[in-house]
Amino acid sequence: MVNNNRAVLAGGWSKNGKKFAFGAGSHKTLIGSFNEKTNWWDCKKITSFKSSVVSVSLHPSGRVVAAGSTDFSFKLFSCWIESADANDNYKGVFDDVKDFGEILLEGGGLGWVEAIAWSPNGQQVAYACLIFSYFI
Repeated sequence: MVNNNRAVLAGGWSKNGKKFAFGAGSHKTLIGSFNEKTNWWDCKKITSFKSSVVSVSLHPSGRVVAAGSTDFSFKLFSCWIESADANDNYKGVFDDVKDFGEILLEGGGLGWVEAIAWSPNGQQVAYACLIFSYFI
């Protein structure tokens, strides 16, 4: 696991159950996957926010995570992990994603990004701020 010295404020599983995502008060987005060699869950961290990460949602493919923060920002990150994603046979909008932690999209709003949800087919994502909602 990754050292996280602040509260976990949001979390969720990938659709296939191979990964999870956490948002933390330490300004991190944490992505976990099972390591068969150690028989334990490993986490990798994404550090790109200036404040607490209060909302996270993994794309249905599990290759991308959407995260929102109390710094009024919304970001899409690549979160491909070879052990979890290499043999998933995914074909879709993010099938070329083969790295971890790259910012794919940045946005903002009028307040904390409180909630994020992907459409069932993964073609759209919506996020809600304290004052307004956005659809991408």
